[in-house]
Amino acid sequence: DTRSLALRGIKALEANDTELASKFMNAALKRDVKNSQLQMLNGLVYHLRALRTDATFFDLAREGYELAVQFDPGNWLARYYLGLLKLDRRKYREAQEVLAEAALFNEEDPSLLYSLAVASYYARDPQFAAGVLHRLRELEPKTPRVLRASSIVSAALGDIENARRWKTLYAALPGSKDARFLDRRLNDWARFHGEAGRLLSTSKRAGSSV
Repeated sequence: DTRSLALRGIKALEANDTELASKFMNAALKRDVKNSQLQMLNGLVYHLRALRTDATFFDLAREGYELAVQFDPGNWLARYYLGLLKLDRRKYREAQEVLAEAALFNEEDPSLLYSLAVASYYARDPQFAAGVLHRLRELEPKTPRVLRASSIVSAALGDIENARRWKTLYAALPGSKDARFLDRRLNDWARFHGEAGRLLSTSKRAGSSV
């Protein structure tokens, strides 16, 4: 009965009927509340409902993912979706922590690593993001999202030369549509690091004259 209910919930989810999917998943959980996969799927349904209709479902989605991890600490997918939820809520530092935990269980999944790089960048940790992107380039070296992210993160670290190199490779790909925006972003970072360098130099000169 539990499996049948779960399968009906998955079919409803595939049909984009998240409300019906939620009913089936909750009915299945009444029969097997400690099932990690069911808790994760239930969390996913609430997550989609939060994104599409009602943001109050975010808390139920989070609860589902956390219960899935509680019942199976090795459920990296539940950690991954929990990290995505925190990204959706702009809790970037928390998202980075959860996604890093998921990566300990699976460092081969490109989508997981990309999300971790994004969370790290927005958590103002570009150095960690660069390390993740280095691994990601080994898995998918010529995809637009990886080259674009590599360019922005390199620029954030002040490595403008590599930032422009990744940008050039990105612009040459068919899937690149915002090369001009990327140029502006790199120029912004170049100006930032230039100004920071001048301020540091001025500060050092002032300190030496005291």
